[in-house]
Amino acid sequence: MKFYEILEQHKSQIAEKWLKAVIETYPGDAGKFLFENKNQFGNPIGYTFSKRLPEILDELINPTEPQKLNIAIDDLMKIRAVQEFTPSEAVGFFFLLKKIIRKEYHHDENAQMLFREVLEFESRIDQAVSLAFDIYVGLKEKIYEIKAGETKAQYGKMVERLNKKYGD
Repeated sequence: MKFYEILEQHKSQIAEKWLKAVIETYPGDAGKFLFENKNQFGNPIGYTFSKRLPEILDELINPTEPQKLNIAIDDLMKIRAVQEFTPSEAVGFFFLLKKIIRKEYHHDENAQMLFREVLEFESRIDQAVSLAFDIYVGLKEKIYEIKAGETKAQYGKMVERLNKKYGD
């Protein structure tokens, strides 16, 4: 059996293990709380991760729609950017997928042939990490621009009030 066939056959279990590993990246009981309820409106974070991780995995196994991968990664990076993760923590959950795959899904009697496919798959994960990092940095820039704009507006109003009160 080829490596990608093995991944396809176990895709739902891999996605579940990956989600569990992502939950563990959150401190204390926060991860458990965030991912218990996967209702879109009651818990948008849990919903987004439980929806987008399988989409990312599917696209890594069968790369047919790059835009689908981009959208899924963008949604997850939006969450990680506002949660104050460091860049390495924000994109680090992709490396958890590598660990899961290495540990459980590439053992076979045709190890040499599978090795090439494993390397190819891991290369796809690395490309996804690069994309995630670029998205994360762009989102952080937007957040800082918004904060800077708010600060300027706040101080601008203060200066305006001082000028009214004390004159130019």
